[in-house]
Amino acid sequence: LRPSAGLPTLQWSLLLALAAAAGHLVQRYSGLPKVVGYSVVGTFAGLAGFSGAVWPLQGIGLFLLELAVAVVLFEAGGRIPLRWFR
Repeated sequence: LRPSAGLPTLQWSLLLALAAAAGHLVQRYSGLPKVVGYSVVGTFAGLAGFSGAVWPLQGIGLFLLELAVAVVLFEAGGRIPLRWFR
């Protein structure tokens, strides 16, 4: 059975959904930032060998995604107080 969007797209979608759910649960039950849950899911996916899946974006779409992530990280870096890291 082959999904219409392709198997790599389905795999990435499921991984992102799992990371979002883990981030929500980590924040809700432990009070830690959601990024901790995202990192845990990413670590387990990498250790399980998920790196072999092809990233579905190429060319200009990939460039725009990387640019958007860079802008979000830049804005977050300017807004997060340094005391939060303690």
